[in-house]
Amino acid sequence: MRILLLNPNTSAAMTARMARAAAAALAPDAHITALTAATGLPYIASRAEAHRPGRGRGPPARPPPGGRRTPARC
Repeated sequence: MRILLLNPNTSAAMTARMARAAAAALAPDAHITALTAATGLPYIASRAEAHRPGRGRGPPARPPPGGRRTPARC
């Protein structure tokens, strides 16, 4: 199984935390590709921030430090 995890925040640390949490719930043979938003907010705390005008207009998401693919069990 392959899963694409898209973090709408610009925080690579949050992306890594999300990937670890997802990996803990998946089968051992699953692989996660975790990407961090290249533009936007480092932390989305409200609906207003999540729906801020202009979201999605910018460079494509970037992988977290250490690469794109994360084995589900590390």
